[in-house]
Amino acid sequence: MQRIDKESSQVIFNLVDKNEDKIVNLLRDLIRIPTYVPPGINYEKIIDFIAPKIEGLGFTCTKHFMPEDIFLEKQKSTNQLLDGPRVNLQAEKRTGKKPGLVLYSHIDVVPVQEESWTVPPWEGVVKDGKMYGRGTSDNKSSTAALLSALEIISELGLEETFDLNVLVTTDEEVGPYSGLCWLADMGVVWGDYFFCLDGSSDTLGIGANGMLEWMVEVHGKSVHSGISFLGQNAIEQTNLIISGFLELKNEIEKRRSAMPSSPEIQSQTGGGMRTNISPVLNVTMINGGVKVNIVPDKCVIKGDRRYIPEENIDEVIKELEDKLAEIKNAHPEISYDLKTRKIYGGYSTEPTHQWVSFVKNVISYVKGEEPPIAGAQGSIDVGCVMEKRKIPQCAFGAGTTLESRIHGHDENIRISDLLDLTKVLAMVITNNLD
Repeated sequence: MQRIDKESSQVIFNLVDKNEDKIVNLLRDLIRIPTYVPPGINYEKIIDFIAPKIEGLGFTCTKHFMPEDIFLEKQKSTNQLLDGPRVNLQAEKRTGKKPGLVLYSHIDVVPVQEESWTVPPWEGVVKDGKMYGRGTSDNKSSTAALLSALEIISELGLEETFDLNVLVTTDEEVGPYSGLCWLADMGVVWGDYFFCLDGSSDTLGIGANGMLEWMVEVHGKSVHSGISFLGQNAIEQTNLIISGFLELKNEIEKRRSAMPSSPEIQSQTGGGMRTNISPVLNVTMINGGVKVNIVPDKCVIKGDRRYIPEENIDEVIKELEDKLAEIKNAHPEISYDLKTRKIYGGYSTEPTHQWVSFVKNVISYVKGEEPPIAGAQGSIDVGCVMEKRKIPQCAFGAGTTLESRIHGHDENIRISDLLDLTKVLAMVITNNLD
């Protein structure tokens, strides 16, 4: 890496290790403010907890409230369970003389089924070198590490080598118009480089798949089941569409992105089967019928299409339309409506880019081994930013791809990974890029 200051780095490492209890307690405090979505509770409460801490470090903080009309149109219209104010935090420290760095984390989490947990999900229980709780890995550990890194930089009197634009936002877990998407539209996501903290500790992320949700409503004719031959069974017709979509799925999933997949994905799929990120077509929901002795006149199937950055969203939609037209041509009696909804776009940064190399070398220095570079099979709202501003980005966090049980019961992180992320952030912010 370019000009690592080894002396100051060791001082950083020592202070992070000394402050382990403080960093762990900060994460525990964040976990104890439930912010699950839907509906999206305690957003303002957690922002009000975070803002004074970062403002006291010389940042200018702004609470950005998404206007009610925009929230209703672009968020609640797609999910009626959403409710409450959408509060996002921007914290800036800039001189105008340094390159700008966006540091992004989100504070919303997915809901829990408490009966599945072996520990209380909102307590931040520590045992066996790990902390357990909803949001530990996705994504409150990153917020805790970032706040801790900034405090350590201030305490040591170190100088930031970037102008900093810290964004702590909401609704990433539900989309399609998260707080980050809205801030991007407002033009406040300024910076020359983007560091997404919604990543994993076992890879350095360079991109993600895009996501499209789709729904097909199949129309039939309802009659008594005893004379079903006079009706039109929407479920049976839906089966023809599902079969056609599974054929399309097989074709789609043979494609590959230039982005490599994570070693964990590769190991779980038979070694070399998925060495690179692939697109995915899923049928995930079905609903039809009202009573056993009534031929159903409607059946609805839903799913998603994860598309690689090399694919075009319009072509992705057309591919679904063409498959349905093919099925209709073979079975003219089928009647259906297709609806699609884009969630987040796909994006990628060249793995050899200077910014990726810089962060990779910092991580290598902290952890003692080089992180694999990979894209994500999932999707994230960073795609909203990258569609508007093609700035180099990478992603790194505190959770592991599989062990952390992201979105599952007993979600967790290793305390050592939380401390490593704090060290990585402090070093990235205070070391020179070139």
